[in-house]
Amino acid sequence: MVERTLVIFKPDLVKRNLIGKIINIFEEATLKVVAMKMIRPERKAIEKHYVATDAWLCGVGKKTLVCCL
Repeated sequence: MVERTLVIFKPDLVKRNLIGKIINIFEEATLKVVAMKMIRPERKAIEKHYVATDAWLCGVGKKTLVCCL
């Protein structure tokens, strides 16, 4: 039985140039990358998945500062 998994890289991972390292980890674990596609979703699609309340935005901002500083 063949299993397939969808992996989504978030924009901060792309900005930090970590995609190659992540793919390398998959390949070292003998996983096979069969397809790859980079898209920039439209604002409407993003708004369906993320509720942009002030509390949420503040939390994301704090996590980003901790991660990137």
